[in-house]
Amino acid sequence: MCADNQKSSIRNQKSQAFTLVELLVVITIIGILIALLLPAVQAAREAARRMQCSNNLKQLALGLHVYHNALGSFPPAGFYTGSTLSWNTAILPYIEQGNLYDELDHAGPYHSEANRRVALHGVDAFLCPSFATHRSVLHSKFGGTADRIDGQDTYTIHYQGVLGPVGTNPTTGADYPLLDVGSHGGFATGGTMLHDSSVRIDDIRDGTSNTYLLGELSWDGSGVYRNWTRGTNVNEPSRPCASAKNVNYALGVFGYEVFGFQYNNASFGSMHPGGAHFAYADGSVHFVSESMDMGVYKAMASRAGGEVAAP
Repeated sequence: MCADNQKSSIRNQKSQAFTLVELLVVITIIGILIALLLPAVQAAREAARRMQCSNNLKQLALGLHVYHNALGSFPPAGFYTGSTLSWNTAILPYIEQGNLYDELDHAGPYHSEANRRVALHGVDAFLCPSFATHRSVLHSKFGGTADRIDGQDTYTIHYQGVLGPVGTNPTTGADYPLLDVGSHGGFATGGTMLHDSSVRIDDIRDGTSNTYLLGELSWDGSGVYRNWTRGTNVNEPSRPCASAKNVNYALGVFGYEVFGFQYNNASFGSMHPGGAHFAYADGSVHFVSESMDMGVYKAMASRAGGEVAAP
């Protein structure tokens, strides 16, 4: 009787244990669940990064508006005569970065030792969290050293001013205004952030809700990432602008690959699926589709072109 009970107990223990096949089934099910869950987790993370990116642009647009209220106009994209600093250095006091503003060498140039040391500090509001390149690529991509100090690359910026459209205005049939100088595509002058002059809200006759102020430029292949203090170069024959870009090409299609050529025409774009963020002149931020009609896209980059296209 005792032996029978012992055998029954052994059989019960065996029946309660997992077989190898059962373990493999469980592991397979867990793997399938993880595979199903992972894209959702990644999508949630990208949604959070995209929201942070939008908030960055909102903060910068607000800083530009406070600057406008204080000084009567938006800053130029780059202060060509004198410091060669960028618009984003001008708004530092208005985005709670006054300590960095005080450390700048406002007599310039942007690549002075003092200004390069300031640019060793990254500013979160200047950087999209979806893009991994947070420092200047001048040395790594082209071998230049103007953006390095103490063996380190300075931080860059992922949001640039909109110089204006390049091409033909579909409403008037006339060419959009362009200062055609240098080898980098010149400077469009029909936008809101100009090469070396300031735009007032009253100058935006197409309406602030129909006009871009800043655009996201944070995509692989662009190649434009430089020291975030850099605006435009004094007496530089190629005439690059590191703080703003022309709107000549669609989002994410044209990168800066040949040193000294077409830098100002690099496309806006991002690593966010489907498009990039833009801050409008009214301070709002919107996600712009990469499939947007080019006529509409250029019309939105123009402050006073009289185009009939709506965003």
